[in-house]
Amino acid sequence: MDIEPVEESLHEGCIDEWWFGWWVPGGAGGICGHRSDPVRRLLGYWWAWVAPGEKLLHIADWEIPMRTTDGLMKGELLWAEHVCEFPHEQWTVSNESRATAIDDPTDLKGLGYGMPRAIASDLEWYAVSPSVLLDEGQGYEQSGVVHGVVEVEGRSPFGLDEVSAWRCHRWWTKGSDAPKMVMLRTSDREADVIFQTPEASLWTFNLDEYGWSQVM
Repeated sequence: MDIEPVEESLHEGCIDEWWFGWWVPGGAGGICGHRSDPVRRLLGYWWAWVAPGEKLLHIADWEIPMRTTDGLMKGELLWAEHVCEFPHEQWTVSNESRATAIDDPTDLKGLGYGMPRAIASDLEWYAVSPSVLLDEGQGYEQSGVVHGVVEVEGRSPFGLDEVSAWRCHRWWTKGSDAPKMVMLRTSDREADVIFQTPEASLWTFNLDEYGWSQVM
C-alpha cells in the first residue's frame, strides 16, 4: 500500500510524533523524536545516546512552546530541528543541547538525576526502502541509513557513515490514548533507554546488533 507524501505532515485534530533511530553493530546508537500538539501549542522532544563503556545520555522536554509547525524545537538549553527534505526519502535530524549522563537507564523511571553534558548532533537520514504501515493505530515506519556526527563534551566526535537507521511517524486523535507501539520490532530484553511520557507511561527500548526494538 502506497503512503502518500502528505502523510509526512501534521494531521488535523491529532497529536503527531516523529521518531528516528540509528546504530553501529556492536557499538553505539541513538534514538530521538518529537511530538506536536497544535491544540495546546506545545512540542515534546526526546533524545538518547548509548555507547559501550559510557554513561547513557538522555534528554526529555515536554513543555516546549510551539513557535512553528515545521519541527523546530527551542527550549531552555535546547535547540533541535527535524526537517523533511523529501517525503519518504530524506530528513535532517539535528540538535544542540545539554543531556543528562546516567549510569542506569531504570533511573529514568523516576526523576533521572545525573551529570549534565553538552551534546550536539548533525545527521542526515536517507530511506533505503518504502514506508510500512504500523500494526497499531495510524502511522508507518521505514528503514534507512544515517550520515553525520554526534559530539559529546569530553569525548572524541563520533562519525556516522551510512550506518543503519530507522524512523516512524504516528498520530492519534486528540483526547484518545496514545498507541503503545512505536515500532514493529519488539524484545523482552533489559532496557537500554527509557523515556517517561506526560501520560505517566514508559517507552522502553533495547539496542542490539540488529538495531532498536521496543521492550514489551
